[in-house]
Amino acid sequence: MKISNEVKVGIAFTLTIAGFFWGMNFLKGTDLFSTSNKYYVVYDDVNGIVKSNPVIMNGFKIGQVDKIVYAEDKSGRLIVTLRVDDNVFIPKSSNAAIVSSDLLGSKAIELEMSEDKTPAKNGDTLVGNVQSGLTDQIKPLKNKAEGLVTSLDSLSYALTQLINERSRNSLNNIFANLESTTEGLDKMVNNSNSKLNSALSNIDGVAGNLNNKQTDINGILKNVNSLSDSLSRLQLNLTIEKLNKTIAELNSVLGKIDNSQGSLGKLVNDDSLYNNLNNASANLDKLLIDLKANPGRYVNISVFGRKNK
Repeated sequence: MKISNEVKVGIAFTLTIAGFFWGMNFLKGTDLFSTSNKYYVVYDDVNGIVKSNPVIMNGFKIGQVDKIVYAEDKSGRLIVTLRVDDNVFIPKSSNAAIVSSDLLGSKAIELEMSEDKTPAKNGDTLVGNVQSGLTDQIKPLKNKAEGLVTSLDSLSYALTQLINERSRNSLNNIFANLESTTEGLDKMVNNSNSKLNSALSNIDGVAGNLNNKQTDINGILKNVNSLSDSLSRLQLNLTIEKLNKTIAELNSVLGKIDNSQGSLGKLVNDDSLYNNLNNASANLDKLLIDLKANPGRYVNISVFGRKNK
């Protein structure tokens, strides 16, 4: 049977279209010759997920995003259709999390297997959530960095306005004063070093003199030890006993005086002697006054040997 050219062209064209269709789907990650299961996930925000994004498990691609549509309940939620190789065991309560697959922010859906051993069937709905990617974590740092750059710009402008010609002159004067102060401190330190060396020399001299006088010092220490031994050998107890005896005798004498025993006791305790002495003093005073007033009564003076009565 002879095949016409038209049939050959038609077959070639069909094969070309089929190959082109298969190649486009292959580039999109769809294998037309493999069987897959379809799962649904509901998200409030798909966070950049688009059709043909990979579905991974434990870092290995097991499928891709097939379709994204809005929910019919007009809630604004999105239903994402996943096509996963039917040879992969997916637990029914697995979690489908939207993650960043690289540092550039590319998105993927990662299936996190649960401990549930019940397999998910074709057409089941999985639990979905969105994990914060590296870009989301860096965003606060980016905002802080932008604020810091703004603050640095403001600080740079303020410093530029502050350091004018007058300020530069003031700073030069300050540095000059600091330099002169440093020179003064150096001189002071040098003087202090010389004085310190002199003091150390004096201390060395004193130490040498003490070393030379060590024999005398040892003699003095021996004398002190000897004096201490002599003091320790004194009959201190006997002296204290004699002192107590003397105090007892003195107390006895004072007791007798207080009891009017003896001449001193009577003299101290009897008022008659005091009264007699007081009267005698008064009479003597009167006698002296009368003697001064009338001396003739007591002394007779005769010039011619005649006595006057």
